[in-house]
Amino acid sequence: MAKEAAMSREEAIRAIEVGIEMVDKYVSEGYDLFGTGEAGMGNTATSAAVISVLSGIDSDLIVGKGAGLTEEQFVNKKNVIKRAIELNNPDKSDAIDVLSKVGGFDIAGLCGCFLGAAKNRVPIVIDGVISSAAALCAYKLNPNVKDFMFPSHIPVEPGATCVMNEIGLKANLGLDMRLGEGSGCPIEFLVIESALCIMNDMHTLEEASIHNTEFFVDIRED
Repeated sequence: MAKEAAMSREEAIRAIEVGIEMVDKYVSEGYDLFGTGEAGMGNTATSAAVISVLSGIDSDLIVGKGAGLTEEQFVNKKNVIKRAIELNNPDKSDAIDVLSKVGGFDIAGLCGCFLGAAKNRVPIVIDGVISSAAALCAYKLNPNVKDFMFPSHIPVEPGATCVMNEIGLKANLGLDMRLGEGSGCPIEFLVIESALCIMNDMHTLEEASIHNTEFFVDIRED
Protein backbone atom coordinates (compact mmCIF):
# COMPACT_ATOMS: atom_id res chain seq x y z
CA MET A 1 0.00 0.00 0.00
CA ALA A 2 3.04 2.26 0.20
CA LYS A 3 3.47 1.78 -3.56
CA GLU A 4 -0.11 1.48 -4.83
CA ALA A 5 -3.66 0.91 -3.63
CA ALA A 6 -4.08 -2.25 -1.58
CA MET A 7 -6.86 -3.48 -3.91
CA SER A 8 -9.47 -2.21 -6.33
CA ARG A 9 -12.79 -0.84 -5.11
CA GLU A 10 -14.54 -3.82 -6.70
CA GLU A 11 -12.29 -6.23 -4.79
CA ALA A 12 -13.01 -4.44 -1.52
CA ILE A 13 -16.75 -4.67 -2.12
CA ARG A 14 -16.50 -8.36 -3.00
CA ALA A 15 -14.51 -9.07 0.17
CA ILE A 16 -17.20 -7.33 2.22
CA GLU A 17 -19.85 -9.40 0.46
CA VAL A 18 -17.99 -12.60 1.31
CA GLY A 19 -18.15 -11.67 5.01
CA ILE A 20 -21.88 -10.99 4.78
CA GLU A 21 -22.46 -14.27 2.94
CA MET A 22 -20.54 -16.24 5.57
CA VAL A 23 -22.69 -14.87 8.38
CA ASP A 24 -25.85 -15.52 6.34
CA LYS A 25 -24.75 -19.14 5.88
CA TYR A 26 -24.08 -19.81 9.54
CA VAL A 27 -27.22 -18.03 10.72
CA SER A 28 -29.21 -20.30 8.40
CA GLU A 29 -27.55 -23.25 10.15
CA GLY A 30 -28.68 -22.04 13.57
CA TYR A 31 -25.73 -20.05 14.90
CA ASP A 32 -26.79 -17.01 16.91
CA LEU A 33 -23.55 -15.58 18.35
CA PHE A 34 -20.44 -14.71 16.37
CA GLY A 35 -16.82 -13.93 17.20
CA THR A 36 -14.25 -12.25 14.98
CA GLY A 37 -10.49 -12.58 14.77
CA GLU A 38 -7.60 -12.79 12.34
CA ALA A 39 -4.31 -14.53 11.71
CA GLY A 40 -1.45 -12.90 9.87
CA MET A 41 1.52 -10.56 9.92
CA GLY A 42 1.58 -6.91 8.93
CA ASN A 43 -2.13 -6.35 9.42
CA THR A 44 -1.68 -4.09 12.43
CA ALA A 45 -0.13 -1.66 9.92
CA THR A 46 -3.11 -1.73 7.56
CA SER A 47 -5.44 -1.50 10.54
CA ALA A 48 -3.62 1.55 11.86
CA ALA A 49 -3.86 3.21 8.45
CA VAL A 50 -7.59 2.52 8.19
CA ILE A 51 -8.29 3.71 11.74
CA SER A 52 -6.18 6.84 11.27
CA VAL A 53 -8.00 7.89 8.11
CA LEU A 54 -11.52 7.12 9.33
CA SER A 55 -11.00 8.77 12.72
CA GLY A 56 -8.96 11.72 11.49
CA ILE A 57 -6.30 11.05 14.14
CA ASP A 58 -2.62 11.24 13.21
CA SER A 59 -1.32 7.78 12.41
CA ASP A 60 1.63 8.17 14.81
CA LEU A 61 -0.90 8.12 17.65
CA ILE A 62 -2.59 5.00 16.29
CA VAL A 63 0.37 2.78 15.42
CA GLY A 64 1.44 0.12 17.89
CA LYS A 65 4.44 -2.18 17.92
CA GLY A 66 2.45 -5.18 16.77
CA ALA A 67 4.38 -8.43 17.13
CA GLY A 68 7.28 -7.02 19.15
CA LEU A 69 9.05 -4.65 16.74
CA THR A 70 12.41 -3.12 17.58
CA GLU A 71 12.51 0.66 17.88
CA GLU A 72 14.05 0.95 14.41
CA GLN A 73 11.35 -1.27 12.90
CA PHE A 74 8.68 0.70 14.75
CA VAL A 75 9.88 3.98 13.24
CA ASN A 76 9.89 2.38 9.79
CA LYS A 77 6.35 1.09 10.34
CA LYS A 78 5.16 4.59 11.17
CA ASN A 79 6.85 6.00 8.07
CA VAL A 80 5.37 3.33 5.79
CA ILE A 81 1.86 4.02 7.06
CA LYS A 82 2.25 7.78 6.61
CA ARG A 83 3.62 7.25 3.11
CA ALA A 84 0.75 4.94 2.19
CA ILE A 85 -1.87 7.44 3.35
CA GLU A 86 -0.19 10.33 1.53
CA LEU A 87 0.26 8.33 -1.68
CA ASN A 88 -3.25 6.90 -1.89
CA ASN A 89 -5.12 9.87 -0.38
CA PRO A 90 -8.18 7.85 0.72
CA ASP A 91 -11.50 9.62 1.18
CA LYS A 92 -12.28 9.48 4.92
CA SER A 93 -16.01 9.87 4.18
CA ASP A 94 -15.99 6.67 2.11
CA ALA A 95 -15.08 3.57 4.12
CA ILE A 96 -14.87 1.41 1.00
CA ASP A 97 -12.38 3.83 -0.56
CA VAL A 98 -10.31 3.69 2.62
CA LEU A 99 -10.43 -0.11 2.68
CA SER A 100 -9.43 -0.44 -0.95
CA LYS A 101 -6.51 1.96 -0.69
CA VAL A 102 -4.89 1.26 2.69
CA GLY A 103 -6.79 -1.74 4.08
CA GLY A 104 -6.62 -5.47 3.50
CA PHE A 105 -8.86 -8.34 2.49
CA ASP A 106 -9.00 -9.55 6.08
CA ILE A 107 -10.33 -6.20 7.30
CA ALA A 108 -12.82 -6.01 4.43
CA GLY A 109 -14.08 -9.54 5.07
CA LEU A 110 -14.48 -8.88 8.78
CA CYS A 111 -16.28 -5.64 7.96
CA GLY A 112 -18.75 -7.76 6.02
CA CYS A 113 -19.17 -10.06 9.02
CA PHE A 114 -20.21 -7.12 11.20
CA LEU A 115 -22.66 -5.93 8.55
CA GLY A 116 -23.98 -9.47 8.12
CA ALA A 117 -24.51 -9.89 11.86
CA ALA A 118 -26.49 -6.65 12.03
CA LYS A 119 -28.49 -7.66 8.96
CA ASN A 120 -29.43 -10.92 10.69
CA ARG A 121 -29.89 -9.23 14.08
CA VAL A 122 -27.38 -11.43 15.89
CA PRO A 123 -24.62 -10.29 18.29
CA ILE A 124 -21.00 -10.27 17.14
CA VAL A 125 -17.86 -9.85 19.24
CA ILE A 126 -15.03 -7.44 18.38
CA ASP A 127 -11.64 -8.90 19.30
CA GLY A 128 -8.27 -7.27 18.65
CA VAL A 129 -7.15 -4.21 16.69
CA ILE A 130 -7.69 -5.74 13.23
CA SER A 131 -11.24 -6.70 14.17
CA SER A 132 -11.66 -3.20 15.63
CA ALA A 133 -10.60 -1.59 12.35
CA ALA A 134 -13.16 -3.73 10.53
CA ALA A 135 -15.84 -2.78 13.05
CA LEU A 136 -15.09 0.90 12.47
CA CYS A 137 -15.45 0.42 8.71
CA ALA A 138 -18.81 -1.28 9.20
CA TYR A 139 -19.92 1.48 11.57
CA LYS A 140 -18.98 4.15 9.04
CA LEU A 141 -20.99 2.32 6.38
CA ASN A 142 -24.02 1.94 8.66
CA PRO A 143 -24.01 3.23 12.27
CA ASN A 144 -26.87 0.86 13.16
CA VAL A 145 -24.40 -2.04 13.33
CA LYS A 146 -23.25 -0.68 16.70
CA ASP A 147 -26.30 -2.21 18.37
CA PHE A 148 -25.02 -5.71 17.60
CA MET A 149 -21.32 -5.18 18.45
CA PHE A 150 -19.80 -6.41 21.71
CA PRO A 151 -16.11 -5.64 22.35
CA SER A 152 -14.22 -8.33 24.28
CA HIS A 153 -10.85 -7.16 25.63
CA ILE A 154 -9.16 -3.86 24.89
CA PRO A 155 -5.76 -4.62 23.33
CA VAL A 156 -2.54 -2.77 24.11
CA GLU A 157 -2.52 -1.51 20.50
CA PRO A 158 -3.63 2.17 20.76
CA GLY A 159 -5.80 1.95 17.64
CA ALA A 160 -8.32 -0.27 19.41
CA THR A 161 -9.00 2.36 22.07
CA CYS A 162 -9.46 4.94 19.34
CA VAL A 163 -12.08 2.73 17.65
CA MET A 164 -14.01 2.20 20.87
CA ASN A 165 -14.13 5.97 21.41
CA GLU A 166 -15.14 6.59 17.81
CA ILE A 167 -18.00 4.07 17.87
CA GLY A 168 -18.99 4.75 21.49
CA LEU A 169 -18.38 1.28 22.91
CA LYS A 170 -16.51 0.01 25.96
CA ALA A 171 -14.67 -3.29 26.18
CA ASN A 172 -15.68 -5.55 29.05
CA LEU A 173 -12.19 -6.93 29.65
CA GLY A 174 -8.78 -5.36 30.21
CA LEU A 175 -6.18 -8.11 29.88
CA ASP A 176 -3.15 -6.14 28.59
CA MET A 177 -2.93 -8.45 25.59
CA ARG A 178 -1.25 -7.74 22.26
CA LEU A 179 -3.32 -10.46 20.70
CA GLY A 180 -6.45 -10.62 18.61
CA GLU A 181 -7.05 -13.83 16.67
CA GLY A 182 -10.38 -14.27 18.42
CA SER A 183 -8.56 -15.01 21.68
CA GLY A 184 -10.92 -12.91 23.78
CA CYS A 185 -14.10 -14.18 22.13
CA PRO A 186 -14.64 -17.29 24.30
CA ILE A 187 -14.44 -15.16 27.45
CA GLU A 188 -16.83 -12.56 26.05
CA PHE A 189 -19.18 -15.34 24.95
CA LEU A 190 -19.40 -16.38 28.61
CA VAL A 191 -20.13 -12.78 29.66
CA ILE A 192 -22.91 -12.48 27.08
CA GLU A 193 -24.40 -15.88 27.91
CA SER A 194 -24.24 -15.14 31.64
CA ALA A 195 -26.04 -11.82 31.11
CA LEU A 196 -28.73 -13.60 29.09
CA CYS A 197 -29.12 -16.22 31.82
CA ILE A 198 -29.57 -13.53 34.48
CA MET A 199 -32.10 -11.60 32.38
CA ASN A 200 -34.11 -14.68 31.42
CA ASP A 201 -33.86 -16.96 34.46
CA MET A 202 -33.21 -14.90 37.58
CA HIS A 203 -36.30 -14.44 39.78
CA THR A 204 -37.55 -11.05 40.84
CA LEU A 205 -38.35 -10.55 44.53
CA GLU A 206 -42.04 -11.05 43.77
CA GLU A 207 -41.41 -14.24 41.80
CA ALA A 208 -39.33 -15.57 44.67
CA SER A 209 -42.22 -14.79 47.06
CA ILE A 210 -40.10 -12.42 49.09
CA HIS A 211 -42.54 -9.86 50.41
CA ASN A 212 -41.62 -9.35 54.05
CA THR A 213 -38.71 -6.95 54.13
CA GLU A 214 -38.46 -6.55 57.90
CA PHE A 215 -35.62 -9.08 57.97
CA PHE A 216 -33.58 -7.23 55.36
CA VAL A 217 -30.50 -5.41 56.57
CA ASP A 218 -29.37 -2.29 54.78
CA ILE A 219 -25.64 -2.86 54.38
CA ARG A 220 -25.17 0.88 54.03
CA GLU A 221 -25.92 1.24 57.73
CA ASP A 222 -22.62 -0.48 58.44
